[in-house]
Amino acid sequence: MYYSINFFPKDIQMGKEELSLNNFIPTKRTAFEMISLYEFLAVAGILILSILLKNSFLAVLFTMLILKQIPEKILKLFVFEGKAVNRRPLSAQDCNMINKGGPAWKRSGFPSGHTTVAFFLWAYFLFEFIKRKNVTGTKENSIPPVIVITSLFAILVPYARVGIECHTLEQVMAGSVLGVSWAALFFYGIDPALERVSSQYSQDRKRIFDALFQSKDILSSK
Repeated sequence: MYYSINFFPKDIQMGKEELSLNNFIPTKRTAFEMISLYEFLAVAGILILSILLKNSFLAVLFTMLILKQIPEKILKLFVFEGKAVNRRPLSAQDCNMINKGGPAWKRSGFPSGHTTVAFFLWAYFLFEFIKRKNVTGTKENSIPPVIVITSLFAILVPYARVGIECHTLEQVMAGSVLGVSWAALFFYGIDPALERVSSQYSQDRKRIFDALFQSKDILSSK
């Protein structure tokens, strides 16, 4: 009698050797966990770029992604505390930004923070894209890659959060509403105010969106 060890501990077989293609194919949970890393990677990426590029707009965008926890906590800890809609599935496990944290079923889940970030980024970039199309009057049907990518993750992230059993359907729906609302506050309220008081912010913002939307003056010098 001997043991053969495959790549996944739970696949340890007794009495025979086994090595198959299944060892290399991610499980459904693994795929959902990879999608769930979008929040962490997006927030960390924006922070790193804001430092490397010394870009005030990216710094503010990062700040907005952090501050979105304020309305989240208010909803989770005060508005819906103790209510059924706030309860995560009993099987909720490792549900934080980096798929760690252990059992999470006792933690408040309304709304889904991952979904909030996904919809915030999608809505914010979409608002700018629509604004630019209206200003220029262009009839081009091409869609910038950033819109495609954020749209894709706005679909995949809530699906993954429910699939990984960290949230319910109601919780990811609430996260989507909060994300769009937070993006609207930033785009229609905070952005114009900052552009009025800081020409540097306005220039930094234009430079980033010119790059994202592949304008002729991509990352042009000041």
